[in-house]
Amino acid sequence: MSNPITDREFHLEQYKMLREEVMELIAQTRQLEFYAFGAFGAFYAWLYTENPGERAAWFLAPFLALLGSVRSLALLKRINEIGRYLRGLEHHLVPMHPDDPIPHRDDEPPRPIGWERHRETIGGKWFLTTSALLWALLLVATVWLAYCHRNPVPPQELPLAVKVEGAIQVKPASP
Repeated sequence: MSNPITDREFHLEQYKMLREEVMELIAQTRQLEFYAFGAFGAFYAWLYTENPGERAAWFLAPFLALLGSVRSLALLKRINEIGRYLRGLEHHLVPMHPDDPIPHRDDEPPRPIGWERHRETIGGKWFLTTSALLWALLLVATVWLAYCHRNPVPPQELPLAVKVEGAIQVKPASP
């Protein structure tokens, strides 16, 4: 007969598994942001060079930015859910000690140290804040481009471009 797993062993394995999931979710959010910016750059390059003439094409980017931001929000929400649970596990698993750097009241016992507890003390919301800001800016930029650029200007009509023997050449900036 094998020994049943102890509560501590179970929680340690669960902690490891959830930390791995958090790292994977963080990687997914970064990939989503990286690929989104690359895709939007390629999409707008295509719109400006091909000029499909369909006004609706300009509204595809804001729709995709909205979908990307919703997906990113779902990933970040899951990361925060796991973080809250891991803080509870750290509290349960890590023994208390008197050198606890986390401020607490004199009538409270010292709290455990762990990564999630540490993040809580240093204000670990930067990842969420910067991601939300990035998606908000992307959404605003795509909506602005959709409304302001009804029909792209052909390169020949740009103010700093001149036609030279069938090629487009940029005028040097005047002092």
